[in-house]
Amino acid sequence: MRPAFPILLLCLALAPGSAGAATDKCRTGASALSDAKSIAGVRGAINRQCPCADYDGTTPAKRHSAYVRCVTAVVNDATDGTPLLGAFTLRDECRRDVRRIYTKAACGYAATAPRVMCCEAKPASGKTKGAAKKASRCVSSTSGSVLRHACLASPFAPDACSFDATNSCTTLVVQETVDIPSAAAPAETPGTPGVVVTNPKLLAQFGGGSFTLNRARYTRHHLAGSTGAPQAILIGVPGFEGGAGDFKVLAESVITRAKADGLEIEVWAFDRRSNQLEDLVGLDIAEEFAHRPWHTNVRCTWDRPCMRLEAQNAWDRETPPTGLHHFEVFSS
Repeated sequence: MRPAFPILLLCLALAPGSAGAATDKCRTGASALSDAKSIAGVRGAINRQCPCADYDGTTPAKRHSAYVRCVTAVVNDATDGTPLLGAFTLRDECRRDVRRIYTKAACGYAATAPRVMCCEAKPASGKTKGAAKKASRCVSSTSGSVLRHACLASPFAPDACSFDATNSCTTLVVQETVDIPSAAAPAETPGTPGVVVTNPKLLAQFGGGSFTLNRARYTRHHLAGSTGAPQAILIGVPGFEGGAGDFKVLAESVITRAKADGLEIEVWAFDRRSNQLEDLVGLDIAEEFAHRPWHTNVRCTWDRPCMRLEAQNAWDRETPPTGLHHFEVFSS
């Protein structure tokens, strides 16, 4: 069957979600599609209203229990009959499924007693699960009857665990973009003393004229959860029309292979100053979709006057594909 690619045009009005009237178990039967849409939207709202990074366990208000209370409030809001954010209604049958993601998340633990997302599998029975555990307890049994993987790329089981036969980590490598101040102050460059930005497109893109392009930017690829200094750093400089993204596949491959050989390395991919003028809103949205396990082949293109976001997912293979899943998630 030819895969369906639902399309989201961001210039369109966002369609509100509809509540599933069925009493099926969550994500089963006739409710499977609507539940998947609703859960995706509610998860997006939770990530914004209860950021895991804000709960570091340093005070009672930042402990795991407080994090779960924050999540529960969002879930309750989504199941009270009034659409959350005017768009999402979660069925009661899905409350437990959604709460379980966050009650078992590795959020709200102090640095002195950290937790990792431990992805577990029992090959004999085929059972898999994921939950926050101390790294010292997330080890496979000596008999091999239970396989455990400490997955550090995400604190949430649906994002960190593959849930296949071995339930291994979905990825070992993460990336972050780093900006550092530059002493260079070339003429006619925003941020240089005396330069006043008047270009309306730049003012709209950066939200005003008080921004600077006098920075050096690079993308740092490294092992998830790494805290020590790497044994080596590979620095990539792209060609004239290239960018830091050119090194993503190379970085993931090299870092993973090095780890298998007992080495820890990082890849820093340099961006030219002009790359700072790129409008990254579309890419940020596409990356958010790409990090969700139910989306694949995510791509974003400019189709004047709209931004065109396309992705393949298992819930949009109906004929014709509605693509509503994307409206639900993005509107959060």
